[in-house]
Amino acid sequence: MVEQDFTKLLRDYPDLISDKKRFSGLVKDMLPGQPLQTNLLLTLFEMGIHSEIDGVSSITNAFAYRFVKQLMDERGVSGANADWAVSVWCVCYGKNILHKPCEIKISTVKSGGHPAIAPERSERSNTQICSGLEKVMMAVDI
Repeated sequence: MVEQDFTKLLRDYPDLISDKKRFSGLVKDMLPGQPLQTNLLLTLFEMGIHSEIDGVSSITNAFAYRFVKQLMDERGVSGANADWAVSVWCVCYGKNILHKPCEIKISTVKSGGHPAIAPERSERSNTQICSGLEKVMMAVDI
């Protein structure tokens, strides 16, 4: 399982997080034949998720959602893939390695579960408002 392997990798090589080239090589070795998962974990590394996790006292949904949104908006990653990758980093590195309080669970979206990281309330409200406005505009013949 990727999550267990990733945690083991981070635990076995504690200085790995400071060496981009070595980190990249070991993650690629850990996930042969899984380029999507590899690229997602490496992209988040390049985005500095490890430094951000290290700098917070606890890992909240709001913290994690920033990275999900950034992956989706700036990198074109699907919501399910972004949710998985961010949840893996938050749990494996933040909770399991740094022992920080963590609201996040590993995403199970692809196996029919719910996302691990939800949009912030204001975003959900805006989406619902926009959706409702679209319905009203469609009903009115302009």
